[in-house]
Amino acid sequence: MKAFLTGLGMGVGLALLFAPMTGKKMRRQISDRASDLAEAGRQRYGDMAETARERYQEVRDNASRAMGSVREMGNQITGS
Repeated sequence: MKAFLTGLGMGVGLALLFAPMTGKKMRRQISDRASDLAEAGRQRYGDMAETARERYQEVRDNASRAMGSVREMGNQITGS
């Protein structure tokens, strides 16, 4: 994935360098694309962080239920 993104970035950069545009327009386009990539990265990070929080909560809930079951079985065995 990292190699793909690196290649994509290089391809975009080369395309911009060889495209027939004025310097000002090219700089604006590079800036716009960099902003778009940064926003996509922030969005992806946010999505991954949210998924991690959800998974953490699921594991925590499952562990809590399992501990409750173990305690209940222990109480049944000991007659408490």
